[in-house]
Amino acid sequence: MASFIVEGNHRLQGEITPQGAKNEALQVICATLLTSEDVIIDNIPDILDVNNLIKLFIDMGVTVEKSGND
Repeated sequence: MASFIVEGNHRLQGEITPQGAKNEALQVICATLLTSEDVIIDNIPDILDVNNLIKLFIDMGVTVEKSGND
């Protein structure tokens, strides 16, 4: 299984292409908490686990905007 080591005092930046699978989507959404910048995520599945995590973020005060096709 792949893993990442994140060391302090180094600026993170970059771009990844999520596959759209539920487990990967949950990890990518959680990773957005690591930055104070706006993050745009595409190809997120509209399923209960993902929607519950997004609701939890909103309850924590995170600003979440849905765009695109409803």
